[in-house]
Amino acid sequence: HKSRAVQLFAEFFGLFILLVVVHDNTNYPISAFTFGFTLMCLIKMFADVSGAELNGAISMVEYFAAKDQKRETDVKRIQQYIAAQVAGGVAAGIFLKMLAGQNELAIIRISPTTSVFFALFLETTFTMLICFSVCLVISGKIKPPLQTKAAVIIGGTVGVSILLIGDKTGGCVNPSIAMALIIDELIFKGTMDAVNIVVYVIGPLLSAYLAVQLFKKYAKWSEEAWGVNNTTPLTQNEGEENTEIYVEMGKFSLPKEKGVFKENGDGEHL
Repeated sequence: HKSRAVQLFAEFFGLFILLVVVHDNTNYPISAFTFGFTLMCLIKMFADVSGAELNGAISMVEYFAAKDQKRETDVKRIQQYIAAQVAGGVAAGIFLKMLAGQNELAIIRISPTTSVFFALFLETTFTMLICFSVCLVISGKIKPPLQTKAAVIIGGTVGVSILLIGDKTGGCVNPSIAMALIIDELIFKGTMDAVNIVVYVIGPLLSAYLAVQLFKKYAKWSEEAWGVNNTTPLTQNEGEENTEIYVEMGKFSLPKEKGVFKENGDGEHL
């Protein structure tokens, strides 16, 4: 386990790199691929360090899952992760302003032909789908090697989301990036658009709760439809049983049922 300072730096640096690379989100087929591929690389790079959450909505999935399952979770860690992510985004905005005089970043921009309510629906829905893909990864339904598959699934979902809604909302689907850009706008222009806060921050953060509820329905349906429990229960030591199991990607976890750990052939562990 890495120290908390190292984990927070990974979240800070990951958001900084992500925003610097994809700050111009207007050429949607290219920017969707660039965003998704960059995110894949960052997940692969930082999964063992911080869990590579890099998105406030993903960080909130753990909180809502814990509340739903009536178990304790490290709320302070979640707050620190989101703060580090936002700080990384703010730093990226300042860097871009100093480097190229970038005044506006197209990642949060509602098209003139798109209503505010439809933009809120799109950002919330597609952020929920991203959070749902994270639930699939950390629940044990995705077989090892986890890091590579997590990078492809999450990065691919984000890329497709941007491709589908980028021309309507900018395809932010990340409340940490949105909050950072709103703070940058306040710093450079002295203004803050309340509509952007609702559409790009509040809605997507609440989508984490919707994703947890959707995943519960999916997990129950899949068990009933397939007649099996599709979870992959794990313990820390091979052959050792435990009654409270967690599948983790970094510090990000969901509880599992009693089971036995079996190391995969690649020597990779969760």
